[in-house]
Amino acid sequence: ATGAAGRLAESESGAEMIAYPNPNRGDFELKVSGLADAPGELRLYDATGRLVFRQNFSPEGGRIEVNSVPAVSGVYQIVWKTQYANKYAKITVAR
Repeated sequence: ATGAAGRLAESESGAEMIAYPNPNRGDFELKVSGLADAPGELRLYDATGRLVFRQNFSPEGGRIEVNSVPAVSGVYQIVWKTQYANKYAKITVAR
């Protein structure tokens, strides 16, 4: 199930990821719980499945700050990949 903040809590590991603000202008924050501060790779896919952004991050306090994503207005799938699990959320970029 998703919510207004871009929440997807479906996970076998019990981890959850929330993206906010949503919608945004290409700058947003992810709050990841249940994965400690495991480093990972953030990927952003457009509605056609095309990879538009990829960067490695090490969360601090379960938070990841993402700035200046080169994306046009639209809905995007966020994938946070760690050695422990993959987490998913959707965001809307409105420029």
